[in-house]
Amino acid sequence: MATPFTALGRGNGFPFCPVKRNVSNYARWITLGGTQKGNFATNEEKKTSLVNAVKIFWNTNQPDGSPNTSKGGGLGDIIIRTDGSTGAPLEPINRACRSGGAVYSDSNTSGDDKGTESFSMGASISLGIFRMYDGPTDNEDNFVGYGWSGIYFDASVDDSPGQDAPADAEAGDARSSVQVQSALVSLDPSPYPDPAEFAYTTISGIPIAVLVSAHADQSAEDGSSSTSMNASGASASGSYSNDFCSGSVSTNISGLNFYTYP
Repeated sequence: MATPFTALGRGNGFPFCPVKRNVSNYARWITLGGTQKGNFATNEEKKTSLVNAVKIFWNTNQPDGSPNTSKGGGLGDIIIRTDGSTGAPLEPINRACRSGGAVYSDSNTSGDDKGTESFSMGASISLGIFRMYDGPTDNEDNFVGYGWSGIYFDASVDDSPGQDAPADAEAGDARSSVQVQSALVSLDPSPYPDPAEFAYTTISGIPIAVLVSAHADQSAEDGSSSTSMNASGASASGSYSNDFCSGSVSTNISGLNFYTYP
């Protein structure tokens, strides 16, 4: 529950002037009003994109979902905070002088001369709102609606035999990621060129573009590995197993949690 308040702002719904972005050459885009790349933006869709943009900037609290690994760790509550992952929750009343987001990360490595296992998890949430143009930004006729920089989750695990590992020791690794935002420059996931899947979908009533990726591999002949991707559901996972090691990862964003007011 958030404290009610009144913000004068810039007369556009925000305490700043959203930057203009030409998305005509992006691989895929969808405004917060639901207009997709290649389609005409209606006035109603433009209005809806502003309503959703204002809701996202002022009221986003946290996503439902997280990156996870079988090796341990954990990012705790992934929420918009005043100072990265350690500050107090950034309540709506305190956003009048801000336009940024928050970044979180966690990683660890452990092992001995027989083998090393490692994991990493990362999450970033942005409050970045921008005006989208299907062409040069100096021509307002090209304006199609508002967009959001969105959320990114990734997770990875790795097992590697050490110098004193038994002769039959094997390796394995897995990665997965979920990218949720209004405009995707490319459909190739970064930093790894893993298999990927794309979809336009709606998360908690917000039209959005989703890119998920997953990778899993291991080196034993009798071992196994598998991946799963569901772009429409904003989820991806990967796992591997053999007689020497096993590991799994998952990333998902099932919804958005918004502040409410008394």
